[in-house]
Amino acid sequence: QRIFSMCVGQDMLNYTEQEIMDILRTQGNLTVSNDSPIDLIVKYKPNLSVDTSYLYSLVEEYADKGFETIAVFQDYIKRIRPVFGNTMDERFRLGNVINEFKNFAVEYKIPVITASQLNREAARTVDEARTNDRFDKMMNGVGRANIGESSLIDENLDATILIITREK
Repeated sequence: QRIFSMCVGQDMLNYTEQEIMDILRTQGNLTVSNDSPIDLIVKYKPNLSVDTSYLYSLVEEYADKGFETIAVFQDYIKRIRPVFGNTMDERFRLGNVINEFKNFAVEYKIPVITASQLNREAARTVDEARTNDRFDKMMNGVGRANIGESSLIDENLDATILIITREK
């Protein structure tokens, strides 16, 4: 939904899946050619309506259609539930989602890429750096310990990338 909105400037809920892909190809700079035969398939699921087992079903569904999945992008880690350990404790729930993403990635030998926010301490550091134009302080003050609500997120990742813009 975010990709569609950013690329096209419209709400994707007004279109079918095929219309969305056609619009992204023609208006959204997502192109497929013989030189670059990669299709991006975008699936929308309401918040917390699926668990991580959905990824297995999705890859198998598209394999049956002749597609090879080379990567999975999950819009935001909080939007999907774990199969195991779906608790009310957000820290453990998010850690379980990441563990299940890792198991999926290993089984299919593909990367799973997702996003999470930084915690309040990091937000304060970033805001202060922006206000005082002190990005050197921010670079030394924000790290893996500032990932979202759970340090368990970082325990089973192969890579953590922090993206912080200078402007809000």
